[in-house]
Amino acid sequence: MKRIFSLLLFVSIASSMVFADAYRDALMNYVNRSQDDIDRIPQALGSILQMTFPDDSAKVTQIMTEYVSTQAAEDLADIYEPVFRKYVSLDDLNELENLYSDPRYQGMMQRSAKVLSEVKQSPEYAQFITYFSTAMRKIALGDKPEPLPVNASISEEYRQLFHTYYVESQIGEAMNGAFKPIVGVLEQSLTDNGIKNAKTIVASVMTYISDNMETLFLNIFSKAFTQEDLHLLIEASASPAQKHTMEATKEIVSNPVALSVSLMTKMSTWLQGHYPAYAEPFNKVLEELKRMQ
Repeated sequence: MKRIFSLLLFVSIASSMVFADAYRDALMNYVNRSQDDIDRIPQALGSILQMTFPDDSAKVTQIMTEYVSTQAAEDLADIYEPVFRKYVSLDDLNELENLYSDPRYQGMMQRSAKVLSEVKQSPEYAQFITYFSTAMRKIALGDKPEPLPVNASISEEYRQLFHTYYVESQIGEAMNGAFKPIVGVLEQSLTDNGIKNAKTIVASVMTYISDNMETLFLNIFSKAFTQEDLHLLIEASASPAQKHTMEATKEIVSNPVALSVSLMTKMSTWLQGHYPAYAEPFNKVLEELKRMQ
């Protein structure tokens, strides 16, 4: 009896190990397919490297290119895995793999990655910053700020379709969650500068961002996605697998500082093994960021 129990225990453990490997493999496929996340790493970490080594721009570019092509996906999977296991099943990941294999969806993902990687250089983003700066001043004075206008070339039908996609994909919820950690920092900054109604002002600023973020994405996406594309995106976003994935994503981005620390910690380990001369100065920046948590 003891021998049979031991064999059953061994089979159980071995089976769980196989499942764990299958989940990890599926997660790696998801990360590699989600090119948006990998493409944003050079923006996030590359800027830190450039500030740390301002006189070595060419080498920094080489380092980032090598890191992204050889190690970034593995590191992202390490960061995502604990949260994904809470929300996303192996069946979900397999369903997403089938979805991402669709050539139509692949094309949209490539366009999405390009749009998002260039968002800060877009005229739509510059317009949003201008309106946001003006809104900040008006809110501080107790006035009502002007909303970000929708591009005149966008039809009402497209606008309604995009709104459906924006809601179904939970983009707005994820963005609002990502902004939450800075609320306390803004309130403290205003209070330190003698602003008595800091809490009210910050609440109004956050409301303005939330209310106008959809318009910003609408104006940007309208240049890259057709109404037919939006129908496909809405269909994909409505699937349980995508909704579960979005729940995981919202938790991951809900603490941008912690996410940045995790990414930098991973890259620091890689730097120590490949470019040790660059690791120590990079770690000093990392330690400063950790103190902000």
